[in-house]
Amino acid sequence: MTESHDGETPRDGLPPRDGLARARGQVSFVSDLHLPGLCHGAVVRSTRAHANVTHLDLRAALALDGVVAVVTAADAPGPVPGEHFYGVPLSARPVLSDEPCHVGQAIAAVCADDPETARRAAALITVRYDALPWCVDLAAAAAPGAPEVRRGRSNLALPGGSLLFEQGDIDGAFDRAAHVVEGEFATSTVQAAALEPYACVVRPEADGGVTVWKGAPAPFELRRQLAEFLGIDEERVRIVCAPVGGGFGSRMDDLEYIGALLARRAGRPVRMVLAHSEGMLAGRVRHGARFQVRSALDRDGRLLGRELLADYDTGAWLDTGPFVMLRALRPLALYPAPALRFRGRLVHTSKAVGGATRGFGNPQATFAVELHTGELCRQLGLDPVAFRRDALARAGDPNPSVGVADVGSGRFTPKGARIATCRVRECLDEVVARLGPAGSPQWPWLRRGVGFACAMHTSGKGRNEASEVRVDMAADGRVTVTSGAPDQGGTGVANTLALVAGHVLGLDPRAINVSLGDTAAGLYDSGAHASGRTYVTGHAVHKAATELRDRLRSGAALPATATVRHEPSGNAPPFAACGAVVEVDTETGQVRVLRLVLIADVGRVLNPMAVRGQLLGAAVQGLGFALTERLDVSAAGFLTTRGLYDYGLLRACDLPDIDVGWIDGFEPSHPLGCKGAGEIGLMPVAPAVADAVAAAVGAAPARLPLTPMDVWRLAGGS
Repeated sequence: MTESHDGETPRDGLPPRDGLARARGQVSFVSDLHLPGLCHGAVVRSTRAHANVTHLDLRAALALDGVVAVVTAADAPGPVPGEHFYGVPLSARPVLSDEPCHVGQAIAAVCADDPETARRAAALITVRYDALPWCVDLAAAAAPGAPEVRRGRSNLALPGGSLLFEQGDIDGAFDRAAHVVEGEFATSTVQAAALEPYACVVRPEADGGVTVWKGAPAPFELRRQLAEFLGIDEERVRIVCAPVGGGFGSRMDDLEYIGALLARRAGRPVRMVLAHSEGMLAGRVRHGARFQVRSALDRDGRLLGRELLADYDTGAWLDTGPFVMLRALRPLALYPAPALRFRGRLVHTSKAVGGATRGFGNPQATFAVELHTGELCRQLGLDPVAFRRDALARAGDPNPSVGVADVGSGRFTPKGARIATCRVRECLDEVVARLGPAGSPQWPWLRRGVGFACAMHTSGKGRNEASEVRVDMAADGRVTVTSGAPDQGGTGVANTLALVAGHVLGLDPRAINVSLGDTAAGLYDSGAHASGRTYVTGHAVHKAATELRDRLRSGAALPATATVRHEPSGNAPPFAACGAVVEVDTETGQVRVLRLVLIADVGRVLNPMAVRGQLLGAAVQGLGFALTERLDVSAAGFLTTRGLYDYGLLRACDLPDIDVGWIDGFEPSHPLGCKGAGEIGLMPVAPAVADAVAAAVGAAPARLPLTPMDVWRLAGGS
């Protein structure tokens, strides 16, 4: 029997279970996996932004010694099945296309005995094109008469063109307002830029099925889609979630579909690995976006109404775009004015697909709304902290960001959800206390400014979400928690589930085994997204461990087991506040962040070490979003950002003093009082930095990243 323990977390938390092995380079990732007879895949990608493929010459590739198989669009049984958006099936996308709609879209693929031969064979495949119209600019693609990114389809990707949400008399609010402040903002397309490259291994099985090794964030959804794509039963597809070297939602790519085609054609396992430059070209990206924000205020500076018009650049295909766009409602819900309006559009452009990157559409909208909030305070002479204290959401307020969309009518309707706990004001007060004054610069051409921002996110999707877990206690007292949820690297899911089980069973969590992310276990989990594994899967573990404990107390003999399914009825929003001190060189436009303070309301913190790591990582990612990161695409549709070396990732030596923390709380919808902590720290960082730049130079930036040229112009350069 495992030694008795109070089940409480060590004061500083638990380090990652494989942390030491990762530091020593001893963790095997997908690209390290070797199977008997392994082939290596390579992809032929379009060099045109939009074209018909009129001819593919495969002869030279097939004649190359060591080539095992080649597949084209003609070999694909169909497209990747699309998701359903509130009951409406979204358009599917081809795995291999004879009408590529962006540079980098896959046209053909080859596998060979070694990686070099596969790459050589891919280069030997000759492609001839007939060019078609294309459009890479978001504003131009949304305009009437723009070239069709996909033939026969509107560039406005939603069936009705847009989705609209209205609450109260929004037009009357602007008519009655003593002050109306408005602004336009934009964010660039960015990449998750994880250190581990995109990769998968696919092995064909004797029954016609496949086994896939991949760092998949949603293994059961991948299993469903891959089985539908191949035309086989789900039970013949197995997804094994491998260790991940950085996820951030970006690993929802199409490599495993190409790998499955090659593996079944070759009759051998196939490994697909993309170089970082190819991953930048073809991987999922954070949607670029454009916003118009208007606020109506009375004579005392109180919000009467707010309007947010949002255009999200979804690239050539939809993927998760509709759900991403709706997350722009969260910064509106953060300020519950009597009247609100949101109009969101998804716009097709001849670029790579926008996907489920960390924050899921919220960072872009939070940047616009929070920077606009700071600007209205400057224009009206209001204290930005006092204004937020008065206007921010409170416990018990409605949460209109939770609702359902009717694509036919183009309307979004809230479900009537309410915010159970909200300590965002305490977060903001703690930021102010820790941040301190800006201080004085050393030279007259340097200016300093202080900026603030707040944010609201989610704990889980809040729709179609479930988690099944099993807790076993063996005859010798050893406990194992088994879940279909994956561990996406730094999220620490294994430790979290062990902590929950240990708390219930009174055991040391370090002695509890955790098995994750294998669909063969038959325990469904909706996946590692939306900051939901502590809130959703952790809740399921609590139920299972409680059931097991109660059985043992009733005299059940060992070994004993308990299996449960948990379906949350809502999602508890976490909150955060951020403050930044910056120094701007008015002669060069360079921005130097001197201090950053980030405080979150994530309910009860089970593992302080993990939450601190999540907040620090989010802060660094937010700084890159604010200052340096973007994917540049030429007018012809070519990606001019070639890899990590010129993408703009911040290094350790580039980082300021970052102070992170949290306000203790208890969320009643979770048995241990927890909310999600994986994404909330990202949202307020970029707007806080931009707000500080505005305070320093006296003018608000309009777009991210804050390039030296843009900041120099704001500071008066010409």
